[in-house]
Amino acid sequence: MSKGQSSDDMMRPLQNEPDEEIEFIMRRKFLELQKKLLKSLTTREEEDPEKIVRRNLTKKAREVLDAALSQYPRITRRIIVALAQAIKRGEVETPIDAVTLYNTFKYLGIPVRLETKIRFYEKGRHIDLREKLKED
Repeated sequence: MSKGQSSDDMMRPLQNEPDEEIEFIMRRKFLELQKKLLKSLTTREEEDPEKIVRRNLTKKAREVLDAALSQYPRITRRIIVALAQAIKRGEVETPIDAVTLYNTFKYLGIPVRLETKIRFYEKGRHIDLREKLKED
C-alpha cells in the first residue's frame, strides 16, 4: 500500500464506467433472450395439433387421416393430439407415410376403411374397373 491509500480504496475498481456498460449490455441481452423465449412459448402453445401432424405426413397419409377423421372423428382427434406431442418431442420419425399411419390406426383397433379403385391403363387412358366391365 502506498501512503495515503486506505484498504477500502484498494478494493474499489479503478473505473466505474466499464462495469456500468457491461451491466447495461448484460441486461439488454437478458431482455432479448426473455422476449425470444416468451415468443417461442406462445407460438408453441397456440399451434394446432392437427397442423403439426398434417405438416409431417405424406400426401397419401393425409388421405388416411381424412378417412379416419370422417369415420371416427372423436378418437381420431385424440390420436392427433398424442401424435402431435410425440412429433414435438422427436419420438416419431417424420414424414409419416400412409402405411405407417394406417397400421397405427389398425394397431389401436380402429379399422379405417379407404376408398379402393382398380384402374386399367388402356389405349392411352386410365379406365376404372366399372367402366371396363360395362364395355365387356
